[in-house]
Amino acid sequence: MSDFGAEFVSALAGAIVGGCIAGFFSILATKQMLQAEREKDSEEEERTEFGLLQALHDELDVVYERYKADMAPRIDTLMDGQPLLIYFPIHQDYFPIYRGNTSIIGRIKNNDLRRSIVEVYTKAAGMVDTFKMNNELIQKYENYSSLCESTKQPAHQGMCQAQYKVMADYAKGLKAAHSDLKADIQNLLWELNKRGVITEIDHSAEYEKHLYFTFHIAVFPLWLHGS
Repeated sequence: MSDFGAEFVSALAGAIVGGCIAGFFSILATKQMLQAEREKDSEEEERTEFGLLQALHDELDVVYERYKADMAPRIDTLMDGQPLLIYFPIHQDYFPIYRGNTSIIGRIKNNDLRRSIVEVYTKAAGMVDTFKMNNELIQKYENYSSLCESTKQPAHQGMCQAQYKVMADYAKGLKAAHSDLKADIQNLLWELNKRGVITEIDHSAEYEKHLYFTFHIAVFPLWLHGS
C-alpha cells in the first residue's frame, strides 16, 4: 500500500474513532443535562414544599400563641356544668396560607404529614365555627336574661334557665374539641420542627455539581474534535 493510501486509511480511521468518541460524549452529555434538569425540577419542588411547611408552621404558631394567651386558659378552667359566657370575636380568616396553597399541600410527599396538616386545619376551622355558635348562644341567653329581668315572668325565667343549660351542655363539647385540637397542633408543630423548618437549607449544591459535570462532558468532545 502506498504512503498516500496508508495515510488516508489512518486519517479515516482516526476520524471514525474521533467521531465515535465525540458522538458518545455528546449522547452522554445530553443524558447528563436531562438528568440535571430532572433533578433541578425535583429540587425546586422540594424547595417549594419546604417553604410552604415553614409558612404553615409560622401561621399555626402565631395563631396558637394568641389563642393560648387569650381564650385557651378560660376554657381549660371551665368547670363541669358551667357555660362559656365569653364572646370570642371572630372577624377574619385566620388561615390564609393554608387556604391559598391547598394544591401544593396535596403534593406533600409524606402521607402522614399531609394528613396531619389537613386534619389540624380542618379541626381548627371547626373550632372557629364552634366559637361562632357559642357567641350566638350567648347573645340568645343575654336576650332571655334581659327579658326575664324586665318582666319577672316565670315563663321567661324558665326560658333563661333552659338556655343556660343548653350553653352548659355545649361548653362540654367545646372543651373536649379544644383539648383535642391543642394536642393535634402541638404534635404537628413538633413534627414540623423536627423536619427543620426553622433552619434554612441550601438545596442548590447538588445541582451545581451536576451542572459542573455536565458542562465538562459537553465541552470535552468539542476539545477532542478540535485537537
